[in-house]
Amino acid sequence: MTRLQTWLTSLKVRSMRFIVAVTVAATGIAFVSSTGMASATEYCAAGITACLNAWGGGPAVNVYNPNTPNDNFILLGGSGMYYNIKYAGSGLYNGACISDALNDPNNARAGLVSCGGSAGTPWGANFSPSNCTSNNYPGFIFKNIHWSNGYLGPQTNTIGAPFYLNKPSGWCFAYF
Repeated sequence: MTRLQTWLTSLKVRSMRFIVAVTVAATGIAFVSSTGMASATEYCAAGITACLNAWGGGPAVNVYNPNTPNDNFILLGGSGMYYNIKYAGSGLYNGACISDALNDPNNARAGLVSCGGSAGTPWGANFSPSNCTSNNYPGFIFKNIHWSNGYLGPQTNTIGAPFYLNKPSGWCFAYF
């Protein structure tokens, strides 16, 4: 790699960091564009006991404990001002979005469905996050756009319980 190529690569990385920093400062919402790199994170509600989990690797999204396999997700800028929550684990559903199970617009059960590129945006995959705090961890409340009066939340905080996109009130998902 030439000196010029090295410098240009360095400039791109610094520019991306600046854009992300400005976005966080202006909106309070941290995200990484679909072209950027991100590290997977865990999102846990109910005092960090009810974590999003790609149950058995997907497609179901159920409650599980923190620091377990299949708990890693990434919040990405989606279409327009909305965001998608993508599974960042291994297996068939890596990169799939939390959305209406089986891409059924009448099913509010959370499931992993292919998204982006030629797959487009599945039903229920767009969220409008707002900031919150849970057990001193920063977090987000995920308002679902398809289910206009609905939020992402667990049926109960029991291991194995399903998540739904039409909960009547917001759950604060701490991320760590």
